[in-house]
Amino acid sequence: MKKISFALSVLLIMAVMSCRTGPAIAPNYDTWLEAQNMPSQMNVSGRWNAGESWSGDWGEANLIQQGRNVNGTLGLYTLKGVVSHKTMFVILTSGGYVYYTAKLDMKADGSLSGVAYREAIAGSPEAEKVESYPIIMKKM
Repeated sequence: MKKISFALSVLLIMAVMSCRTGPAIAPNYDTWLEAQNMPSQMNVSGRWNAGESWSGDWGEANLIQQGRNVNGTLGLYTLKGVVSHKTMFVILTSGGYVYYTAKLDMKADGSLSGVAYREAIAGSPEAEKVESYPIIMKKM
C-alpha cells in the first residue's frame, strides 16, 4: 500500500510540474535591457494612450524617463525599460512576474509602435514561438 501511495504521489507531482507555463529557464530580462545601450534620442515621460482597439487595448501608460531608464505603468502592468536611440525596450510585470517584453520604435508622428511578446525576450528566437500583441502608444 505504501508503494502505491508513493507512486501516486510521484505521478501527481510530475503531472503538476508538466502543467507549468512559461519557459523552462527564465530569461535574464535585466541583461537584455542593459544590452540596449545606445544613447537616448527621445524622452518618453508623460501620459500615453494605448487603450483604443487600434492600439491593442493596453490602457493608459504613465511613464517617467530618467536618463535612459524608464519606469511607470501600462494599463495594469508595471513597466520597466530603457530608451536606446529612438527605441524603447520594456518589461511588463504584475505581482513580480514578467508577462511581456516589448520593443517600441518612435514613429514620425511621435507615436511609439511595436510588439509585446508573452514570456519571451523581444527579438529572441523564442519570441517567434510565443503569443504576441501589438502596442501603439500616442502621447496624450
